[in-house]
Amino acid sequence: MKNRLFLVLTTLFLSACVSDSGGPNSVSSDRSEEAAYINVQLGVNYMQKENYAMAEQKLQKALSYSPKSSLTNWTYGVLQEKLGYDKKAETYFKKAIRLDKKDAEARNVYGAFLCRQDRVDEALESFDAAIANPLYNGTLEATLNAGDCLLQKQRYSDAKKYLNEALAINGEAAKANYLLAKVYYHEGRYSQSSIIRKRISVAASDNPGVLWLCVMTERQLGDRNSEAICTKNLLRRYPTSPEADSI
Repeated sequence: MKNRLFLVLTTLFLSACVSDSGGPNSVSSDRSEEAAYINVQLGVNYMQKENYAMAEQKLQKALSYSPKSSLTNWTYGVLQEKLGYDKKAETYFKKAIRLDKKDAEARNVYGAFLCRQDRVDEALESFDAAIANPLYNGTLEATLNAGDCLLQKQRYSDAKKYLNEALAINGEAAKANYLLAKVYYHEGRYSQSSIIRKRISVAASDNPGVLWLCVMTERQLGDRNSEAICTKNLLRRYPTSPEADSI
C-alpha cells in the first residue's frame, strides 16, 4: 500500500506542476495546491520511515494549504490510523470521499481500513465503488484487497470471486495467484493450491508467505522432497519470520 500511495502522490504532483495556471487570478490557488502536494509527499516519506511526528507536521501543513483536497484528507487519515486514532482516521476518510466522490483511491484506502476494523460488508462496498470507476488505474489492487479481506475473514467462496476477477485483469499477478492458492489450501484442495502456486514466478516466490504455502501444501500432498526444499529456503532466507516459526 505505501509504495502505491507514494506513486499516486508523485503522479498527482507532477500533473500539478505541468498544468496550465489558467491566468493571473489562479496563481495563488495553484501555488497553494503545489505546496499541499509537496507537504503530502513529505508526510508520506516520513510515514515510510515511521517518523510519525514529522509526518503529522507535514500533513497538517498540507491541510492548511488545501483543506478541501480529497488526497490530503485521506492521506492524513492513513496517518491517524497508524497512530491508533481509528475514529479520527475514519472522519478524514469519509471527508475525502465527500469532497471527491470520484476519488477511487480514497475508496480503496477506506475499504482496507474498514476490513481491518472487521466491517467486511462495508469494506466490500468501498472496494466495489473503487473497482467500478472506469478511470481508476488501481482496479487490480482494489480487487486484490477485497479478495484478501475476505480470505482473512475465512469467506473463501467470496474471496475466490474477487481473486479470479483479479486474474482476469492480469493472469500473471503474483499476489492474485498466491492468495488464490492460499484459499484452496484452507479449503483442503491441496493439489489445486499447489498448481496455482507454481504459476508464480521464481522471483516473486522468494517471500516467506509463498515459501510457507509451499511447505504446507507439499506436506499435505506427501511430496517430501519439495517440502524439504521449501523448508530449507524459508529457514535460510527468513529465519526470524512468523512463517518460519509456524512450520
